Amino acid sequence: QPSRSSEEWSEPTGHTVAEAMANEVAVIGTASGAISEVIGDAGLVVPPDDPDALAKAIGGMADPETRWSYAEAARARALARFSDDAVAEETRKFWEEVIR
Repeated sequence: QPSRSSEEWSEPTGHTVAEAMANEVAVIGTASGAISEVIGDAGLVVPPDDPDALAKAIGGMADPETRWSYAEAARARALARFSDDAVAEETRKFWEEVIR
């Protein structure tokens, strides 16, 4: 089931999406909470509660070359932004700015 934001809740982190991306899985997500920020241009993002857009995105991923291209981009983005090394580097940069 795609994530849906409501008045009480929205996807805060997108961990499941990031884990899939790190495992070289082509992802489709909804523009809910942090999901679109996690996916960026390395997957497809559709509006929530839009089954036609979701069906079109799924259909587009049926093409093996398209799916593989997104899968490679997903893994590269996950490693560049969410790996332990990437997070440590961003944390270091943050604290350097705080100290200045």
